[in-house]
Amino acid sequence: MNNNFPDSMKMPFIEAVILNRWSIAAVGSAIMARWVLSLTDLSVATRVSIALAPLLPSILHLRVTISWIRRLDEFQQQIQLEAWVIAAIGTVFLAMAISLLSSARVLNPYIFTWEGYFASMIFLHIVGTRTANMRFK
Repeated sequence: MNNNFPDSMKMPFIEAVILNRWSIAAVGSAIMARWVLSLTDLSVATRVSIALAPLLPSILHLRVTISWIRRLDEFQQQIQLEAWVIAAIGTVFLAMAISLLSSARVLNPYIFTWEGYFASMIFLHIVGTRTANMRFK
């Protein structure tokens, strides 16, 4: 286990996979949706349904994550709050920068799709967690 995290945050790999199962399902369903939409010509209603299908496991992942955070002690909840705020605001700034650079015709507006924002959120959450943990040591 990584010694940089307190005991209340450490968990075995299998438990982490179980905690993140809906996130894994969301990514898998998004990949499948993108593949299905590229292969077939479907009605608008069907395309919308397929395109939005990954939102259901995403919402379920959010519910599981909130439940996990609520089971942490108050100190760890504070750290997670700070980490998620850093991740959310950092991702908004990234989206704004990409949008502004796209408006200036410096970047292709489709250079950063949802996968990139998802990855930036994860990366910034890790940075935020490490920053908060170092601050409270």
